[in-house]
Amino acid sequence: MLSEKNIENINSGKTRGYSVEKIINNINYFLEYAIKKSEGEYICYFFSIPCDQMDVMEDSESDAKIERFESLEEALKFIQINGGEFDRFSAFKGVKPI
Repeated sequence: MLSEKNIENINSGKTRGYSVEKIINNINYFLEYAIKKSEGEYICYFFSIPCDQMDVMEDSESDAKIERFESLEEALKFIQINGGEFDRFSAFKGVKPI
């Protein structure tokens, strides 16, 4: 579960998430997760690309998943189903995906 501080920040409209490289099925992936609340709904973002394809990452933006949910519980389930680890969530460094 997300920390209370992260939940407070998300509910106040701040983006929380993280980027990480992770080996899945012997392939090194770049993964990115984010969540924020805007206009009464939770917006979740998930992006995954093999690291050896990072040079074409901009062409792959259509593969990013952006979902909107009415409840925090639904939003967290989306993140969890896509492999997100809540203990990694923090203020987003650099360009925010959402």
